[in-house]
Amino acid sequence: MSMKEKLASIRARHEELAALMSRGGLSGQEFSKMSMEYANLDPVVAAIVEYDKALAERESLQELLNDPEMKDMAGEDLRGINKR
Repeated sequence: MSMKEKLASIRARHEELAALMSRGGLSGQEFSKMSMEYANLDPVVAAIVEYDKALAERESLQELLNDPEMKDMAGEDLRGINKR
């Protein structure tokens, strides 16, 4: 499994847990277990979202590097993104 697939899998599990818990009909023990897993995944998913945003921004800046007028500005921004 690639890193991209693994990250997508984590996000999908987080969404699945949210849907299952909101649907109801769970025993207290089931809800507690799912709630704990959801809480553990929450900061990981937040980091994945930020990572995905940085990748998208990086891609946009890469495209700007092809424009001679925007090259210098995009290059500076790209260096900042790569540091993240």
